Amino acid sequence: MRGLQPGTCYYFGLKTADDTLNWSGISNIDTATTEAYESSGPHAYGVLIAHLNPVLGYTSAPTSSYEGFSDLAHCHDAITAGDILPEYPQIWFVIASFDNSPGPIELMEVQFGFADYDPAGICLVDYSAPHNCVLELSSSGWPGPQEGTCIVFDSHTLPTSPLVELYWFASYVYSPVSIELGPNPDTGHATFGGNLLHNYLPPTIDKVYDFGIMGFGKPGYNPCAQ
Repeated sequence: MRGLQPGTCYYFGLKTADDTLNWSGISNIDTATTEAYESSGPHAYGVLIAHLNPVLGYTSAPTSSYEGFSDLAHCHDAITAGDILPEYPQIWFVIASFDNSPGPIELMEVQFGFADYDPAGICLVDYSAPHNCVLELSSSGWPGPQEGTCIVFDSHTLPTSPLVELYWFASYVYSPVSIELGPNPDTGHATFGGNLLHNYLPPTIDKVYDFGIMGFGKPGYNPCAQ
């Protein structure tokens, strides 16, 4: 479930209906408490969002790059749902948003990954981290399902804006599919997790507060809109 507040107790019940909308009574009530969010550094409450720019056309020329072309001015305006287009690649971005972070923003490193998704429904034909990424440590199957990456930025050109493009992808989409952002799941590597590192010495580590979902033929999710 998405959009839940950290450190909060929630109550869950279930009702079912048949084809003629005859509803059952409510089930036994269960409870669960979400994990507390304990980050308090400059990047605390930073989120990672997925955003589609529907006006971009893809070309496979070797010099092509879509860095800087998200055209997103505010995280609340992110487009998180695309179409099923098997013949035309759609360009979408993973972006860090620090609208609710205390700052100052000096992003040195970020870790994220993808949850499980159906690779038969989508082909990530092209993708890239920003040009000022001086080191990328990715799992062997990135950007496949349950894979992740770690991006380290050039210390002389650290991102300092409230919105930071982290990656762009060009995707053929064949059937309804959702790509859910999350922590880097590669537990066999030191860079697993979902963290935002500040350029302090030693670096300050803040957990990503929430992760977005890019949907094609399905709804997406924008944590900024919550």
